Amino acid sequence: MLVRTQLLDQLVRDHGFAPDRVNLSFVKLDCEGGEPLLLTGAREVLRRFRPILCVEVNRASLRAAGAALEAIQGTLRSLNYELHPACLTRHGIRRAFELLRLASLDIPAADCFDVVAVHPDRRDLVEQWLKRNSGHDTREAGPFL
Repeated sequence: MLVRTQLLDQLVRDHGFAPDRVNLSFVKLDCEGGEPLLLTGAREVLRRFRPILCVEVNRASLRAAGAALEAIQGTLRSLNYELHPACLTRHGIRRAFELLRLASLDIPAADCFDVVAVHPDRRDLVEQWLKRNSGHDTREAGPFL
């Protein structure tokens, strides 16, 4: 099967999107091992728009694609993104989202996990969401952005 692909940078250029006209504030990546390729083709978008990213990391899919965790981590760090596990923690019977800093994507015993990558210029959006939804069950949390 052939699948037509296009670089995110090219798509944004073709449609004339610009940070002063379009608020590209969140991107979800779930490319079954293609995340390093997608990030490479989105460097300009990430540099200009600095969206918050939710990246699924699947070790088996990365291996099958001939890619590595370091490619994801390296690209995001080179663009000044901070990496955080997307995790829920229990407080009594409620679950809460916490933004914990990751030193590395090489998390032992985790074959598949989500990472939230936040550029320092967008950290305030995450902080606002956390404050608005503090103490709420995340299944009932308000919109992220």
